[in-house]
Amino acid sequence: MAGKKKIINKDSAFLTRLIKLSSKESKSLQELGDEFGASRQTVSKWLSAKALPDIDQLEKIANYYKVSTD
Repeated sequence: MAGKKKIINKDSAFLTRLIKLSSKESKSLQELGDEFGASRQTVSKWLSAKALPDIDQLEKIANYYKVSTD
């Protein structure tokens, strides 16, 4: 099943929350990526609902923003 795209709900709790949290700061995608152990491109994909973080990155995001992973 090569080439099959993942479908991510653009209204997902993760996406909504990440946009809200990241918009409160004036950090670049690169700076956020550095904090989360991800590339600038990966953070961009998260914010545009093209990808989701893995469990380790999700934990880093939650710790950075001091929120739960729920």
